[in-house]
Amino acid sequence: MILYNEEIEIEPESGNESDEYPTGTDFTINEPTMITSRLDKKWEMCLEEYTFCNGNKKKYDMPLTNLKYLEPFKFDEGRTDYPAANFGCDKVMIYNITSNTTPQVDIKLENNPSQVWASEDGGQFYYVFQNGKSDFLGKYNFKNQTKEEKCLNSKLRGSFKLTNDKVIMALESWDSPIELYEFNLSTGEKRQLKFENKGTFDEYYVPKFKTFEFQGGNGDMAERIIRYPFEFDVSKKYLLILYINTEFYENHHIDWEIKGLGYITEKYEFINKDKMLAIGAFYGGYLVNWLNGQQQDIKFKGLVSAWEYFNLASNISYKITEHLYRKSVRLYIGPRRSQKKKLYNISPEKFADKRETPMLVVNTNGNDEVPFLQAIFTIDALERKNLEYELVDTEYAAYYSLGPQSCRFFYREKIIQWIKKISKLLK
Repeated sequence: MILYNEEIEIEPESGNESDEYPTGTDFTINEPTMITSRLDKKWEMCLEEYTFCNGNKKKYDMPLTNLKYLEPFKFDEGRTDYPAANFGCDKVMIYNITSNTTPQVDIKLENNPSQVWASEDGGQFYYVFQNGKSDFLGKYNFKNQTKEEKCLNSKLRGSFKLTNDKVIMALESWDSPIELYEFNLSTGEKRQLKFENKGTFDEYYVPKFKTFEFQGGNGDMAERIIRYPFEFDVSKKYLLILYINTEFYENHHIDWEIKGLGYITEKYEFINKDKMLAIGAFYGGYLVNWLNGQQQDIKFKGLVSAWEYFNLASNISYKITEHLYRKSVRLYIGPRRSQKKKLYNISPEKFADKRETPMLVVNTNGNDEVPFLQAIFTIDALERKNLEYELVDTEYAAYYSLGPQSCRFFYREKIIQWIKKISKLLK
């Protein structure tokens, strides 16, 4: 979720048409960074896109190549007698690579692990699972059949090296890209070993943020972030942009996002409840498109739907993509021809006559993942309701624009300008 300062106008850029990132001293844009609330994309988004702010104290456009993404020491590639770990559903199976493939132990865990490693001596195994806002590290001891679990307060990345009760691992946190840490499972203490990116971050301005917890759609506690604009003033009112994740939602009221939005609008007075927008791409684009036609308690003044779906039941919408494939498999088991009615019931097309919100529609002509015709369907529905809209045909079909020029075009010249246009239009 992003706060946006409407009062500052964008200064036009001149004389910089190369693919290189501009230096900070001649690049003074006063906008917040477009940022996702997902940990695994946070730093990619923050550093690949332009960080919009003003002032000349620091540089503001940090190329990803300036950062170092570290991995801990890996096991000796020459050894073949390590015990291995595998898991399925909530069971963990431990076996020795060279001796046999028959599981030596079959253990049921309360939390389904996302990663499992066996210790070098095979006497215990470590596992990682997510519960709420953070990853947790657990250890199971075969001898006494006990387990320990500790919160990492970070996101685990890549492999790690096991040394008794100390684990050397790569962690990503809200305020730092991947660095190496030593974690003591017995005490729960975490010590940072490497500070490879500290010097780089000292040179650049990184917008401030705050994490918050709320009760999500299924009653579980969830965590999201709110990112503040440059020179934030708590006494002012700010337009808020909700960035809807591309995660899979089994219910179509997107309660995880809407409930989080409701929580912060009630808690923080500096958010202008009458000026809120939502943006999403791919599956998030479908959710935004679906949202335009729902009778929600929270009303948006504008929407940005990128690489969106409009008609889920049509043949042309059903190319082999992870998004629709995942929906069909997890929600509608069985032949697709017999599921068209169910797909139509959650399709934005069904609610087209209830649309009432202006929308910026983004797609890529020739995109092999989301057909461009879906964008045409979307704007046709908007035009029939006499709603303000704009269609943008981008060069890259991605969750965010990858190149500097495309990034500048997509975020600053289109999305930011659309926000300004809708904001003024609806005053």
